Amino acid sequence: MVIRGDFCIIRGHIEPAEAFKNEFIKNGCSIYEVLRILKGKPIFIDEHLKRLSKSANLTDCQVPTNEVIEQSIAQLVKANNIYNGNIEIVVNTIEDWSVRFIPHHWPGLKEYKYGVKTMLYRAVRENPNAKVKLMDLRAAVGNFMQQNNLYEAIYVNEGLVTEGSKSNIFFISGNTFITAPEKQVLPGITRKIVLHILEQHGYKTGFGNVHINELPRIDCAFLTGTSPGVLPIAQINDFKYDVTRPEMRHIMSLFEAKMLA
Repeated sequence: MVIRGDFCIIRGHIEPAEAFKNEFIKNGCSIYEVLRILKGKPIFIDEHLKRLSKSANLTDCQVPTNEVIEQSIAQLVKANNIYNGNIEIVVNTIEDWSVRFIPHHWPGLKEYKYGVKTMLYRAVRENPNAKVKLMDLRAAVGNFMQQNNLYEAIYVNEGLVTEGSKSNIFFISGNTFITAPEKQVLPGITRKIVLHILEQHGYKTGFGNVHINELPRIDCAFLTGTSPGVLPIAQINDFKYDVTRPEMRHIMSLFEAKMLA
């Protein structure tokens, strides 16, 4: 059982943490969202709820109303007296859903300064636009990351880089930011905000796949996600990247300002 704190929300009611069972998460069926709580406030909550609704539409699932979910989050924060962390919303049906704090790893100053190590991992997620629990894939990737002491595994499909196991990925080549087309990935909330920042500030953006044979010619790479925010990649397999790139550092600071606003 993966949970943090003394209480959880099950079907709209506060329950002791031990009431949450692994069986509540149904492999390949449960849709979910993970969002960050900062100073008791759910960050980018509107965007997360929009994506939850989109996942529901893609999987023929019904979800509780936004108001009910937001009230449950507020109750959970207050009951646990936890004001910084990650919360996971899991929905099986409109009558079978839960909200709970989960353990998290937010990168530290060292990781933001020097970047993180990643490796390529061959995998394909069916219905990639829907955020659905895929327990077997998550377990296999988790073991791979642990064995290789990685922050993240980067999915590759037929030689094309798509996304991280828990994140999206951007590359900088020349003066262009490159990320995979939305139809191939889970469109992350942080990814969406970064794309908006890039447009606002006049950066050139390309939507396409980087082939693994092109990785040696990439200048810079970074991850985006709920926990990492905007996080430099120091290494993919044996390929090393510039973690001081000014354009990336600019995006990092602009994103942090939005998150803390």
